[in-house]
Amino acid sequence: MNGDEEKEYYLLIENDLNTYGYNNWFFFRLKNRERGRRRFTIVNFIKKTSFFSQGMLISIFSARKRQFEGRGWFKGG
Repeated sequence: MNGDEEKEYYLLIENDLNTYGYNNWFFFRLKNRERGRRRFTIVNFIKKTSFFSQGMLISIFSARKRQFEGRGWFKGG
């Protein structure tokens, strides 16, 4: 895979137990040595109102960013 190719992943979110569907959180890990872009699409993340629809970004941890910039967590997506 060269640096211009993109891989796409579709994610399904399930309701957390005992939250009645009001809380949304997710965690997944991508451990990859190949270069290129990745696109993650959450296909069932539907709510009438959400902070994400108002511009909130997810928290992302990058081991590479931590190694080279000293800061692993950042907002993105």
